[in-house]
Amino acid sequence: MRWFLYTLFAFALCSTAVSATQPGIQRPGPDDLKLALFLPKQACKVGEPIPFVLKVTNVSDKEFRYFDAAWQKRRPWNYGIEVMDSLGKSVPMISPPMVISAIMAQLKIAPKETVTFEGFVNRSCSLDKPGEYTAYAHWNNAAPVGSPQQPPIESNGVAFRVEETTAASRDARLSAALKQFEEAQGRDQRLDALDILGFTLDPRAIPTVVKASRESDLAYEPEYVLFGFPDREAVRSGLVEELRSYGPYEKLDYMLSHLKVPGETTVPLLAKWVREGDTEQRSSALHALFMVGDYVDQSLKVDIVEALQDKDRMVRDHAILALGAGRYGDVLEELMPLAESDPDRTVRGQATTALGWQKDDRAVPLLEKLTADPTKELSYAAVNALETIGSPTAKAALERCAQSSDAKMQEQCRQALENLSRRAGDK
Repeated sequence: MRWFLYTLFAFALCSTAVSATQPGIQRPGPDDLKLALFLPKQACKVGEPIPFVLKVTNVSDKEFRYFDAAWQKRRPWNYGIEVMDSLGKSVPMISPPMVISAIMAQLKIAPKETVTFEGFVNRSCSLDKPGEYTAYAHWNNAAPVGSPQQPPIESNGVAFRVEETTAASRDARLSAALKQFEEAQGRDQRLDALDILGFTLDPRAIPTVVKASRESDLAYEPEYVLFGFPDREAVRSGLVEELRSYGPYEKLDYMLSHLKVPGETTVPLLAKWVREGDTEQRSSALHALFMVGDYVDQSLKVDIVEALQDKDRMVRDHAILALGAGRYGDVLEELMPLAESDPDRTVRGQATTALGWQKDDRAVPLLEKLTADPTKELSYAAVNALETIGSPTAKAALERCAQSSDAKMQEQCRQALENLSRRAGDK
């Protein structure tokens, strides 16, 4: 079981309680469950993980079952760990809560049974400074601690301290972590070694983690580890250096955007790869240009327009995103032919959506024509684009579209008109 996931996402856990005798969804009451929080270690060095144990005992005569589908619909009950410093100030979270559904799928808590959850307190918080801290468990984050909706939690408010460490011990720990990652074999070993690198909180580990983010087999784990380093400027610098030396890649744009790396720094580097990179590098660079913000290099427009004619579908698709985001002036002439006749329907759909972003009535006749396209994804994209434009001319086109002989298209257009009316009423 990969317990580090708890810590990276604030130990958020969601589940649905299903009564053994009564069908449907029930929320355990405060008298049904007994909780106890423990910290096996009350002290650690900076960057060292502090394990926690949360024991949940079902004291009722009902069986509760966890089922991950509830997260999307009901969010009936969950728990988290909050850490406060000596001044009673909550330590800021690094990442928003995320459900770890796979861990809990099919798990049951029978009457009188106790289930134990484990994790690490300081992988969800910026505990990179020495001091006195207190950990609190929360049951059902929507209800305040101590409210009638909250089951009582034994040993809540557990104190622990974080102590400074020496330079020599930090060096030794980093060296061991780097060696472990270098020697790790297979996906699981490399994921575990990545976690240990993240636990060091040492900015000297950042280049190794950045390089690991190129490995598709590791999914998004390197990014999660990077976001856990308190020295955000060192993370930004590591990403920029990787981009400069080895080019863009999938997921880089997300990290650049999430960490707010200035466009003044990244756009010139991305421009180089748009002009000189291979197909994959060009595609990634164009998508990153779409993601990194409002900084614009107008000289890039020629290169992006040229990429619209690339033989690779993804290069054309990402060039549409980069060009259509409203940073390069009037681009209708470039986008309209792609929406009307590109050989790939996904590219046509992307161009159709981008036409809506322009909010220009000159695109309305083509978009109205595309609402009758036999490719449903494209016709629906055209309706959405008309709604995005939202002008009287676009609204009139939607009203004509609502008279279509296709019942589903009628519904799409009527829904778009309702959305426009609702937005107009909100102003």
